[in-house]
Amino acid sequence: ADAGAGLPHPEEAMSRNTRTRKSVLAVQALAVAGILVFLNLISSAFFTRIDLTREGRYSVSEVSRKIVAELPTPVQINVYFDGEMPARYRPFQEALQTYLRELNIQTADRLEYQFIDPSLTPEVALDFQKQGWYPFPVSEWVSPTEQKNYALLPYATLSHAGKQTVVNLVKGCVYVLPDGKAEIDVEKAIQNLEYTLMTRIYNMSREKSRLIGFLKGHGEYDIRQL
Repeated sequence: ADAGAGLPHPEEAMSRNTRTRKSVLAVQALAVAGILVFLNLISSAFFTRIDLTREGRYSVSEVSRKIVAELPTPVQINVYFDGEMPARYRPFQEALQTYLRELNIQTADRLEYQFIDPSLTPEVALDFQKQGWYPFPVSEWVSPTEQKNYALLPYATLSHAGKQTVVNLVKGCVYVLPDGKAEIDVEKAIQNLEYTLMTRIYNMSREKSRLIGFLKGHGEYDIRQL
């Protein structure tokens, strides 16, 4: 008797195995697609964001979210720290953009913002100067023999419920170099960003301001120590 009688031809068996593998892959692909669709439907009902960066780049504090989310009307922020500037200041500008974008997302659009390049609208700098807010002059070397000068506006305007105020985004973050020129401490400005903006927004949203009294003459810290 023929030992190979009744057995499929090797090429036929290989073809059958190939079709089987393709069928399995097709089923797996459909299963993955179904899972993705299901997860998408679930995520549309339950929104969450997780910050996996080491420095907490996309984290917004619960206090900030609560302050903005409870505003009766949205607050409008115009940031003028934009346009051409030395590369060393870009991290602060990017931190501003990231923070405002995240706050907007996490407070259901209760905060509206835009970045305005003051070099495109020269009258902006004049308006600030009339209010006592002057450009911040800086420079950077563009070649071994040439420096380029900039006049930055590290300010933002906040508008809410008919009120408007100017915020100095680098307040307390400026130091003087040995040559007498002022420089912005970018890392410190980034660290103070949330506090600077939220303090002003909170104060604007309050109907009445609170008074704080200090006792003197009983061994308390003086004003500088406070």
